[in-house]
Amino acid sequence: SANQNPKNYVEELLKRNGFKYSIYKKENECFNFRLRVDDKVRNICKLLATCGKALDKKIPFPIKSANKKCLQAFIHGFILGDGHYRKTRHESTQAWTSSKQLADDIQEIGLKAGYTVNIYDRGIKKRTNSYGGKNSEYEITFMQYPFG
Repeated sequence: SANQNPKNYVEELLKRNGFKYSIYKKENECFNFRLRVDDKVRNICKLLATCGKALDKKIPFPIKSANKKCLQAFIHGFILGDGHYRKTRHESTQAWTSSKQLADDIQEIGLKAGYTVNIYDRGIKKRTNSYGGKNSEYEITFMQYPFG
């Protein structure tokens, strides 16, 4: 279901795609998933390694060129990880990133998936990031998002 918790969503996704995994519970209802390494996982890791790190993350071309249904599923998973649903008169859903390229990529696939998507540069964060510096934060807003 669209409003299920992130742990169940990830678990169903891994099972549906035939991944072997284990789950480790952390504090505050957080969980780590550990995948058993096989050729399928190695290939995915190689692709993800090309996607950058925190400040320069991007979405790889094979995902950006997927069909509408796959793009909608990708966005839903992204929002479960880095966003929240906000009930306002505009029924918006928001997510955040420190990567301008990732924000642009999410907007691109959001438009391809049939959503209205806006990016707002919230400016430089007041707190220091894990890399020892300060960086911009980008707010990605989906209007009339169907999973809110």
